[in-house]
Amino acid sequence: MPPMPTVTRQAAQRATGEEALAHLLEIVLALPTDSETHRALDQLGAKTIGDLISLTPSEIDDLVYEDMVDTEVEDVSVPGMQRINLKKVRNYEEWQAEKLHLQVLDDDDWVRVTFESFDSYRRLPPDELRSRAVREAEMLLRLAPIPAAAPAITPVQNSWAQGIKRDPAAYPLFTESRFWDKWNREFQNKASLHGVSNVLIANYVPAPGAETENFAMMKQFVTAVFLSKITLGEAAIVVRKNPDAQICYQLLKRRYENSPQAAQERQLLRRKLQAMSLDGSWKGTASKFLTAFDDAISTINSL
Repeated sequence: MPPMPTVTRQAAQRATGEEALAHLLEIVLALPTDSETHRALDQLGAKTIGDLISLTPSEIDDLVYEDMVDTEVEDVSVPGMQRINLKKVRNYEEWQAEKLHLQVLDDDDWVRVTFESFDSYRRLPPDELRSRAVREAEMLLRLAPIPAAAPAITPVQNSWAQGIKRDPAAYPLFTESRFWDKWNREFQNKASLHGVSNVLIANYVPAPGAETENFAMMKQFVTAVFLSKITLGEAAIVVRKNPDAQICYQLLKRRYENSPQAAQERQLLRRKLQAMSLDGSWKGTASKFLTAFDDAISTINSL
């Protein structure tokens, strides 16, 4: 296979997000300007390349546009192949950014992507298409210690199992890496409510006896939560290959708290903090301002 064309950063006039999106749709994906994808994104309000990249796979699957059908306005789905290519664009960004030693592609990078580069990417063997996140997860799994088998437990004899009612359905879904911080806060709150917070502590070792049995039950419950609520591809790989919830959670934290998305969120939050001012632009009370300020600082520190 001939060498794949790549994008490079050059000193030039800065492109806009709108220009980058137009380039992607019309040059890279070779779609006419009146394509179904154009119409759906326009009606959705997605104007920039950032708007497109922020869409989740399920949101891409649900892309529709309004059109006149037999004298009535109806929602029409974007054709399947166009939706498939939009999903591949998300993976292409991570793959290309890794080659360029970047966290993400900016607007200038996107306008230098060619049809040939993206088309060659789509033709690569599956093993070469594995994202950096998947490879990192697999590496962490190889380095992780093999968990010991949990002792057999009779729920009736277990004090933890006789406590409050616990249901994995009460936990939030984790579907996008950029939502890690929000998901993790909600997950930790639920875990505390259900008495399983010790599973989230990397160096926690229960005392022999009843405490060890309780802890094994806690880990089984948290594993059930992970299996039912973590649907993001690379995160699901970590869950499936790590039946020990204590190890699994630490691997997930290591992966997503150091992700490009987390770095972007930190940067956005810092800008928000710098722009916050208790003046005429603030519509709430001084107390609410201080609370919002403290919340933003806490969020940055948790990323």
